[in-house]
Amino acid sequence: MKKRVIRPLPIRGSAEIDLDSHAVIEASAGTGKTHTIEHLVVDLLRGGRVRSLDEILVVTFTEKATGELKDRIRKIITESLKKEKSDILQMSLDAFDTASIFTIHGFCNKILQEYAFENGEQFINDLVDDRVVYEKALYRIMREEWPRRYGDSLQKVLTVSQFPGSTASGVGTWLKRVIDVALRYQPAGNDMLYPDGGQYLMEKISLMENECHALLDRLLPLAGQIDENDPGRSELCARYASLNIRKNSIPKRVRIITAVLKLLTAHRTRKISLEKLSVFSSGLEIGDAGFNELNEGWNKSGPDYEEKLPHLPRIIEILEQLRSLDLPALQNLLAANTIQDLKHASAEDKKAHGRISYDDMVNRVYAALAEDSGTLKHELRKRYRYALVDEFQDTDMLQWNIFRTIFLESEKHKLYIIGDPKQAIYGFRGADVNAYYIARDEMISAYGARSYSLTENWRSAPELIRCFNTIFADANWFTDGSISYLPNHYPDEKEPYSAKIVRPLVVMQCGACSGTEAKYKSADYFALEIIALTSNNPDLELNEMAILVTKWKEADAVEQSLKKANISYSYYKKEGLYQSREALELSYLLTAIAKPHDTAARKKALVTRFFRVPLHELNHYNSISSDHPAAILFEKWIAFAERKNWSLLFQSIMEDSGILYRTDVDDYDRSIINYRTIMQNLEVDASRRNLSILEIASQMERLRSQNIFAHESHNIEKTDMDKPGVQILTIHASKGLQFRIVFIGGGFSRRDISDFWTYHRYTRRVFDLVRDAGNRDLHDRELRSEEERLFYVALTRAKDRLYVPVFEPAARAKGTAGILGGKLPNALQAVRYDSQVIWIDIDFVEPSDIGSQGLKTDRAPIPMIPDPLFPDPAMNFLHRKISVASFSGLKAELYEKESAKRRHLAFGESGSQAGEDDVSTIAPGLPDSEHDALRELPRSTETGLMLHEILEQIDFHHTGRAKNPGDLLADKPGTDAIITAAVNKHMRYHHDDVLDHIRNETARILWNTLRAPLHDSGLVLGDLKRKIHEVEFYNPASLRTASTVPEISYTDGFIHGFIDMIFQNENKYYIVDWKSNFIEEGYTREHIEKSINDMHYDLQIKIYSSALISWLKRVVPGYLYNRDFGGVYYLYLRGMDINHPGSGIYFCRPETEAEAMDLTPIIIHR
Repeated sequence: MKKRVIRPLPIRGSAEIDLDSHAVIEASAGTGKTHTIEHLVVDLLRGGRVRSLDEILVVTFTEKATGELKDRIRKIITESLKKEKSDILQMSLDAFDTASIFTIHGFCNKILQEYAFENGEQFINDLVDDRVVYEKALYRIMREEWPRRYGDSLQKVLTVSQFPGSTASGVGTWLKRVIDVALRYQPAGNDMLYPDGGQYLMEKISLMENECHALLDRLLPLAGQIDENDPGRSELCARYASLNIRKNSIPKRVRIITAVLKLLTAHRTRKISLEKLSVFSSGLEIGDAGFNELNEGWNKSGPDYEEKLPHLPRIIEILEQLRSLDLPALQNLLAANTIQDLKHASAEDKKAHGRISYDDMVNRVYAALAEDSGTLKHELRKRYRYALVDEFQDTDMLQWNIFRTIFLESEKHKLYIIGDPKQAIYGFRGADVNAYYIARDEMISAYGARSYSLTENWRSAPELIRCFNTIFADANWFTDGSISYLPNHYPDEKEPYSAKIVRPLVVMQCGACSGTEAKYKSADYFALEIIALTSNNPDLELNEMAILVTKWKEADAVEQSLKKANISYSYYKKEGLYQSREALELSYLLTAIAKPHDTAARKKALVTRFFRVPLHELNHYNSISSDHPAAILFEKWIAFAERKNWSLLFQSIMEDSGILYRTDVDDYDRSIINYRTIMQNLEVDASRRNLSILEIASQMERLRSQNIFAHESHNIEKTDMDKPGVQILTIHASKGLQFRIVFIGGGFSRRDISDFWTYHRYTRRVFDLVRDAGNRDLHDRELRSEEERLFYVALTRAKDRLYVPVFEPAARAKGTAGILGGKLPNALQAVRYDSQVIWIDIDFVEPSDIGSQGLKTDRAPIPMIPDPLFPDPAMNFLHRKISVASFSGLKAELYEKESAKRRHLAFGESGSQAGEDDVSTIAPGLPDSEHDALRELPRSTETGLMLHEILEQIDFHHTGRAKNPGDLLADKPGTDAIITAAVNKHMRYHHDDVLDHIRNETARILWNTLRAPLHDSGLVLGDLKRKIHEVEFYNPASLRTASTVPEISYTDGFIHGFIDMIFQNENKYYIVDWKSNFIEEGYTREHIEKSINDMHYDLQIKIYSSALISWLKRVVPGYLYNRDFGGVYYLYLRGMDINHPGSGIYFCRPETEAEAMDLTPIIIHR
């Protein structure tokens, strides 16, 4: 059936939409869909189409989108009221908290709760995950229903149904397929199963067996004498080989006849089973012609079988009858029946026990609307007059039927569906783009809906938009006849495009190779190109770039290349936190703690990265002594667990095991984030539910096996927000997002073969368990169309530049190449000669040649500074002890020793001491007196924290350009907001007039700090291009026994701390430490040196220098101390003054590396 192509009316926004008609609004990528929706709401209110906001229902796809839409609608109503007085807008704003803006599930759940009595629902239902419910119900069906239904024939049913299979993960493929289909199959939405199930499975098996045996019985006498030892030497094979058939085809056909004779031999000995018939059929080398191939390919003189093999036509006829037995359908009947049983049993069980899933919310509302009484339908029509349904391409038939019932079957109501079929990519979650097509066509043809298309692209560069228009032209890209692409254009009223990046499309040609080879080539080029881009563009941040993959496995190559280039990166919504290695290891460890006498459990824990005991050494730990480091640590953890002190337990696991300090762990940053995220989740659950350690271990195992309900965000790997980097995400997760630079990093290989097919037959969605060859074209066509839509989404995420790798599949790789080796390179030929498109051969073109095109080139290379700075310890836990010290701890020891002397001094004999913000002797944030606060900032810990926090957040370049401190406070959305927030947070104990003074004094300090020259070169902090704040380090210190410290020895350990800032200038790396100390005598170098010695900052300088130099040695090629290490700045913020150069500034750079790295003073002090 030819699909209807509907050409919508191009529009710019909501002002062109008829508010008195139904509407279908297509919104291509970047065309301002949300902007249109929010203005439609206000237009309906202002135009008098509704009496209040309560009469408008707005439905969107995600909770996040719902929250954003609420904020934007509230904001536009507020802004409209500033321009004009309106009673209905004011009333809407006053009652905005009751606005009906929901996800589809939020809307349905609210309806079920409000009309629970009328629909026979419980007022409160527990939310459950259908996958968990289905798994439990499936095992119950297998355990109880199957034996009852099939009795003694159960084994035969299971054998015919090919139960069970298994995957590498140990989960039965048969069970997984049943649950996967059940999760998406909607009988109420007119979905079909093939086969469709039904009763009498055992009878159908017996009937097919009898028919099979009868055919083989008829075939036996026609086959003649069979050589049972070697059927290939039988009379039938010899006769067939003598026929007048082309010689090159005879060997294959003799193999087919040999297989038939083997089947007959087995049948004559013992009646064959349907399972053996299945094996026989799957092993045949026959094409679409089937066994008729045996009667084809004759030489010119024609057939001669009448003389040599007269029974050939009859043999072929019987074999074709045997082949026509629908064995695949029979083999899948049990699965189809089980899916239907599963849907019914789970629905009944959930309703009886007050449980509900997200799908149930939609199903139950649909069922309630379909009832003859029409109570719910009548109530909803009284409440709502207009509905705006966003992302309609991601709905399904049930959702469409709900909105059609409420809003289309009444002339007084209006329905607007907003979406884009080109971005329908969530079929794997149950969304059905066909529902969009049906809704669109029916609304237009039967209900007079207007069809519109938003065509102003507010996202991408003008030249990139023009490229998209060429690439996505209907015949060039989309094969789905229901999709119509209208060209987009750059908005007339938008400011002219001013980004420095020109030639926005880069096609990376990888040459003739396999998809895997192209993937790794591209990943290496991406990394080098990122370095070139960021080096030449001062405004481009790493997190403004994204690498898009089709599946997380494809990200491996990208991660390796980024790591090799020392480029920071982060995942966006990477699923599988509880299926990670970290989850497995933590599960082993918690089980060992929960079962202290279980030797096997403890051995599993010992081989994890927490202990790193090699497998061949495990036998040595069958009975370790109680004073062994591992035994001591386990006893400590067991004690924490018994007291349910989860915070200390998890902290000790991270620190005392040493896992926190091992950067040789694969993907160190990701692993540490995963460990911490899982522990935080477990700690919250344990505290909230008062769990025991055994219950926590069991909870962990259920989370790993996904046998427990958890919100989808619970299983997402977290991003390290303190170190934003290049974003790696799947194309599915990228929908709705945008990035300045986009690299396509997925699509090199074909998708995995599905164990069931999904396609549409007319208007019905079919779940084909058989994967019937007759329907392959339907399946392949829809799969192709889904991939086209997926890569439309991928390409249109880019704002400024898009990188697309393509390759020509080598001969060995043609069958496995993905869209980057097929459809996409062909489509890109449409822009082959466009002057704004760069075509490169990545084997011969350097990334810097492309990354610098149209970009500034006055930027120094990126200082790739890892966080934390940390060297690699080489020992496993059981062979070492790690002592971790911090500078604060060292300093505390020094003060403790000095205090012995001071206790013997008379009052006042200790002399004057410099103020130290790190040590507070008064209430946090409180000055000695209000009078002191009027002369300077309070002398307290909170002052130091406040200044540190501000310096981490403000834009140095912007702040440094301010003409005076007052300009910083005039910058309301920027610097002033940061200063005010920090002052209010840390100085909240002061009166308002004092807070104003603190803000002014803070602005003065910041302005002077970022404008005062640091030394004779004229360098000022406000001009820095490359810097990083709060760099954590764990620096090893071989604390050898010193003669000046008798009776003290130290094991190898680590000193832990944070460097306030590291910056790069003229290829040298510098350390900056902010000091908010008050020095009464002034801030000359002499007075600062005294403060540094009094406060033992000289030790701190050595520790910081040693940490940075250790890292430079590891990562800077050909590292040289004099060339690469710049030195250490201690900046006393209160004393820095642009009018007094050098005030408040202390600079230190030891003459030699040995002097800079020497930690002996620390040992001697200790």
